[in-house]
Amino acid sequence: MMFFKYSLKEQKMKNTPQHVVIQKIAEDLPVIYSCIKDGWAIYQKEYPEHLKIAHTSRSRASLVHDHIASLARQRLEPRFGVHCHEIQKLFLVSFNSGVVIRFKKLDDNFRSSNIRTQQSLGFMEQETLPEIGKAINLQAGYRLNELETDIEGIYLTLPIGESGNAWIFELNEADFARGNVVDLPTMTQQKSKGIRFTKKGGEDASESSKS
Repeated sequence: MMFFKYSLKEQKMKNTPQHVVIQKIAEDLPVIYSCIKDGWAIYQKEYPEHLKIAHTSRSRASLVHDHIASLARQRLEPRFGVHCHEIQKLFLVSFNSGVVIRFKKLDDNFRSSNIRTQQSLGFMEQETLPEIGKAINLQAGYRLNELETDIEGIYLTLPIGESGNAWIFELNEADFARGNVVDLPTMTQQKSKGIRFTKKGGEDASESSKS
């Protein structure tokens, strides 16, 4: 009997070109970035230290998420072709270009912490959401620095179930300032960040390069 590392759907998503997906929402990337950055800034500014100390990591992530979602409603929803949804407590932003994002805090491996529900697993496994229709599900997330005092980076990831991500794309404020919103990071830049990338055909190049 032959066993496959990835399901057929996961393998298909691994072969989804990063630049094609990013191009679909290129004009909205600076706004997505600002919602995450400013959502974190609001948490840092508005909550006194004695309250932040009392917050667990989970509570902090939930509060930051609420601020990000509020900003997304203010900044993203008025844009052409962008819609915000609240589906069974899952906040999503959909784009007419066929992309859906949800906002998450990411761990060191660029994976989100999820309560294991059928809904969250379905999103990670690229299941179609009946309320939205066929789309590519992305996560827009942030990683904290080692001391968890500030954001280390803001990223888009294409999840392929619990096995990880097909690819990771870092949102860079300096690129937005230069107008380079769709420049893809080089292999060296990704590896220096510990970012997993895939070669043509879906092979995990970060793993194969270790051999």
